[in-house]
Amino acid sequence: MNIRILRFIIGFIALVNVNNIYAVEYELEADNLLKLEISDSGQQELILKMKKLMIFLCILKCS
Repeated sequence: MNIRILRFIIGFIALVNVNNIYAVEYELEADNLLKLEISDSGQQELILKMKKLMIFLCILKCS
């Protein structure tokens, strides 16, 4: 597994805590992961953001 992907996953897990859920969106630009948004969100928005992240990770894996 690519070390950048592993660091990204660990960083995302670290942002989820018991009281507040923070969702992070990333995009690939010039082969670097850039943080776009950190937002306080509800369960439904977190699910939508997780779907975006899974699509992004699939794109990284196929590259």
